[in-house]
Amino acid sequence: MRRTDKFVEKVFQRHNHVLQKAQTLFDKKKTIGFKNMPRNVHTSAEELTSEDYDKKITPTLSERDLYSKSDYGCEFLLHVAQRNPSYKFYITLSSGRGAYYIATIFVFDVDEAVGSMEYYSAGAYSFHNNRISNDLMRGKAKKTTKLAAAKKIFTSYFYGLTLKERMQKVQNTVHENLYENKWSTDNQHSSVMSDLQRFVEKEFTAQDSALLQYLETAGQKELLARYVATKENRELTARLDKNIKGGKGLYVLVQGDTYCTWDAEGAATPQRIKRAELSPDMRTALGLLKVADKGTVVDGAGYKVNDRSFFIMKEVHLEFDE
Repeated sequence: MRRTDKFVEKVFQRHNHVLQKAQTLFDKKKTIGFKNMPRNVHTSAEELTSEDYDKKITPTLSERDLYSKSDYGCEFLLHVAQRNPSYKFYITLSSGRGAYYIATIFVFDVDEAVGSMEYYSAGAYSFHNNRISNDLMRGKAKKTTKLAAAKKIFTSYFYGLTLKERMQKVQNTVHENLYENKWSTDNQHSSVMSDLQRFVEKEFTAQDSALLQYLETAGQKELLARYVATKENRELTARLDKNIKGGKGLYVLVQGDTYCTWDAEGAATPQRIKRAELSPDMRTALGLLKVADKGTVVDGAGYKVNDRSFFIMKEVHLEFDE
């Protein structure tokens, strides 16, 4: 059975294209910094306006003028960048009124992406990573307009995979691989057993003397008898089903001395006939079926539902006719 326990396989996996771009820029040392931020805060020159890009300026991060609320993004970024010098922060920007603002902060613990902080609205930022989404009953991000709460979220959730989480990943991989292996081996076993069954059935049908002798020696005469009976019943039922679907019979309902017959594939209206008016074949078939048990197929004659309901062949062919 597959495991459904939540665990952190990766701390963060949103915006994979941006993460790949940032990592490439880090590797090639093609990022640029900010005048008012530590050296571990980066962005891409492509985030700048075309005029600033051409001038190759070093941008300054600004706070949004939100009137009733403050934008704590710059203060937060300065705080976490100074206290986590081994972390790298990649910033995507929005711009307006000649200033640059934080759109998204992507956080890397060495080379491992561990989360993002995204400007939401009205001074609120949303914090995203897999640890957060696992903890929440609703939604996939924590949002706050408070600087202190933002710092607490960052400390609690933004760090690389722990040893326990790495071991949980190993555990999950073992369970997943074992599930796939079990599924594969079960299928292989079923295929082999099916091939073996077909082989034994083929040899038995051909009355292979060695197989018959072995079964008899092994005390399986009853098994042989059961096989023969089951095989015959399956063949009888298959032939009857084919005849019914082919419209080769009549449905019969006995009401006293009257026999109601219906050719479902031919006559739209059921017919009522007296016993004396039955054809010899129908009388023979009904005679055999009446003395049979309920649910019995009589090969060449028909099928008995109960003492009043039958299906009989239009053309009765009984082995003793020949």
